[in-house]
Amino acid sequence: MRVKLVKTYIPGLDEVLGGGLPRPGVVYLVGHTGTGKTTLCAQILYERAKRHGEKGLYICTSEHPSLLISRLKSMNIDFEKLVENNLIEVAYGTPISEKNIVTTLLEEVLAKVETGEFSNIALDSITSLVNFIPVVKVRSILGSLYKHIIDKRLLGILVGEISLTGKSPTVGVEEFMCDTIIKLEQYERAEGYTLRLVVLKNRVAGHSRAYYEISITDKGLEVLAPFKP
Repeated sequence: MRVKLVKTYIPGLDEVLGGGLPRPGVVYLVGHTGTGKTTLCAQILYERAKRHGEKGLYICTSEHPSLLISRLKSMNIDFEKLVENNLIEVAYGTPISEKNIVTTLLEEVLAKVETGEFSNIALDSITSLVNFIPVVKVRSILGSLYKHIIDKRLLGILVGEISLTGKSPTVGVEEFMCDTIIKLEQYERAEGYTLRLVVLKNRVAGHSRAYYEISITDKGLEVLAPFKP
C-alpha cells in the first residue's frame, strides 16, 4: 500500500514533519491542557478541506460542537462555513455510559467512514473515553477505527491529554499503533509558561527531533523557531 505525505499548511509544521503527515496513517496528537491540540487538529482538517475539497469528520467527546465552532471562528478557522458546504461534519458524543458511546458514537462513526466520503477524520479526545469507559473497550474502539482508517486510505488524528501534575489515563496502545506522534507542552520559565512542540515519530519522513516554540494567535497555531530553554 502506497503511503504519501500530505501537507498540513500549518505555518512551520510541514518543515518540522519532514514534508507532512502520512496518508493512509494515524497521528497521535498529545499534550498538556491549553497547548493548542484541538486548534491544531481542527486547523489541519480545515486547511485540507478549504484547499483541496477533502471532506473531514471531526468527532467531539469533550466539547459541544457549537462552542467548538464558535471558538475556532475567532481564529479564522471557519468550520461553520465548511459545515454548510458539506466539507466538514462534526459528530458529538459524550461518553456518559458504555452503551451511549458504542451506539451513538462508535457505530455511527464507523458507518460514516465506511461510506468512503471522508478523507480526514479526528477523534478529540481519546482521554475522555478512558475516563468514562473501560480501557479494554477503548482499545477495541481504537483498533476498529485504525483498521477503517487504513482500509479506506484516510488521514486520522487522535487527540490525547497529558496532565501537568501527573500521568493521565491512557489506553496503552496509542503510541505504538500510530504512525506519527506530535507532542505539545507547557514549559515553565521564570516569566511564565511557553508553548513548545516536538515530533517524536513520523514513520515515512525524515522529521526534525528538535523542540520548537509555538504560538496561538487569531490566525491559529504557528510553529516558530527552535526552542531555547
